[in-house]
Amino acid sequence: MSLQIALGHNDQKVVEDFLSRQPAATSAIVLDAKAAAKQRHAAEAAAEEGIKVLWEPATQLLAAAGYGLERFPLWGGAPYDVDVLATSLEARHVLVERTIAAHPDGTTDVTAPHFYAVSDRAAHLNVDLAEATALQSDRPVRAILTAPQRYLRSRAAALGEEYHQAGIRHLELRMSPFGGEDESLKKIVDGFQIAQDLTEAGLHVTLGYSGNLGQVAVALGHAAAYSVGVGMMEHVNHMTQVNRKSKPPKPLEDGESGGGPQAGVYLPALAYTAPLRVARRLMEQSDLRVRIGCRVGSCGTSVLGPVLDVRGHYLHSRDLEVATLMAKPAGWRPTAELQRLRQALTLRNQINSNYLEVGQPAIKTRTLDSLIVDIERVQAAS
Repeated sequence: MSLQIALGHNDQKVVEDFLSRQPAATSAIVLDAKAAAKQRHAAEAAAEEGIKVLWEPATQLLAAAGYGLERFPLWGGAPYDVDVLATSLEARHVLVERTIAAHPDGTTDVTAPHFYAVSDRAAHLNVDLAEATALQSDRPVRAILTAPQRYLRSRAAALGEEYHQAGIRHLELRMSPFGGEDESLKKIVDGFQIAQDLTEAGLHVTLGYSGNLGQVAVALGHAAAYSVGVGMMEHVNHMTQVNRKSKPPKPLEDGESGGGPQAGVYLPALAYTAPLRVARRLMEQSDLRVRIGCRVGSCGTSVLGPVLDVRGHYLHSRDLEVATLMAKPAGWRPTAELQRLRQALTLRNQINSNYLEVGQPAIKTRTLDSLIVDIERVQAAS
């Protein structure tokens, strides 16, 4: 079990510094689709630590028209057509060749091109592309499966077998939409069963962009790893990504330095990645700060450490949490996660009852409630 870190556009320096301090549970980094060239020093730091260096081709975002797509290395001037690719061996061969060639220097594995699997045709196309990549590459190949959960419920086992027969052993699963703080018990149970079906097919499954759900899935043995970004990318919503690219970027106002998502502050005691303004308000309460603060690394030099070095704190706190879980025997990990989530839920409820100002939204608890019930059910059944 392990953690994988996906880099955003400007994460190269903080990730390089983090990797240079010998992380305990991080097994791979994933270079950004568009910014990999400037992330080479992070890649070198990973290689020195024996950590895999992967790359995100992002072909799943290139099947619909949008703005800024020309910045992606695999953009070919027009959206990819799944039907054309599925019926043209030549078109698939060209795409696979371009994908392999586009991988940055220093990557240890090749990631096959992939598309949103909303139909059998798209799903089988992904398997074919992964197999063709494995046949043409001299490096290990990983596949990415991004698909709606409703599609995967009845097809995960068969797809897992198809990937395995195609020679693929590493697969990142991105169910869409999945993750966040408002998931139902049924959706989580179904999602974990999909991961389990793929695992039982003989695949090393990484639950992609999954935060708390990923850590619990790993603790329960449904997946071998999970991935997050740096203070973000803790849930998957493919259609939101596509829709965002379908609109022109908002012009910057005077004084603005840039846009896009901002890294959140991970508060392990709450099992929660809070927006910076929320984390700062919580940290200003002394009786909360001593319970949710951090004293690891650079955070130990200031009482407000996590909100001063948001991304550095995110990396070392996530890595330490997974390393602590890995150190326990496999049979003890579900109990450890149950204890962690119960404590986090209690603290969230206390904050919602006693520490929020009028008008401030409560911290959601639905996902934590659902995860706790699921772990309890698994333990009762065993």
